[in-house]
Amino acid sequence: MTSRLRLAVIAGGLVVLLAAPLLAQLTGSAGLLGLANRIAIYAIAAVSLDLILGYGALVSFGHAMFFGLGGYAVGIIAFHTGAGEPLLGWQGSNAALIVWPLALLACALLAAIVGVLSLKTSGVQFIMITLAFAQMVFFVLVSLQSYGGDDGLLLDRRNTLPVIDLSR
Repeated sequence: MTSRLRLAVIAGGLVVLLAAPLLAQLTGSAGLLGLANRIAIYAIAAVSLDLILGYGALVSFGHAMFFGLGGYAVGIIAFHTGAGEPLLGWQGSNAALIVWPLALLACALLAAIVGVLSLKTSGVQFIMITLAFAQMVFFVLVSLQSYGGDDGLLLDRRNTLPVIDLSR
């Protein structure tokens, strides 16, 4: 595949991904919006795993940890919006432009901690330490009874964006 054709395919895919939420809003199809969201989220997770495995030659079992922590960070902040009880003195938010960067910050802080400890190892030791961190974060999040424990976090609203109505 030539570089121009590859660039055109990538650009076309990005246009389709960016247009899917707008198309879903225009057609009134909530199912299409949910599907487009899941495709984009899982694609980002797959690309990040490809980067660390392909370019870094590091086999990591910790990717699910960051994926789950980001979801829980968004969910916990949204939970406090409707719960009436503040989170660290803050009522929470449903605004995606506020919540998503905060989730990114939480994942970046965890990645810095995990990275400092795990990048000193290599091979099987690196695989095992990333798996251990992933399991620790999983069990910490599952043990939070105020956020649903084993059943997970139930939310009654979606994040909001200034231009796109995600409430359907």
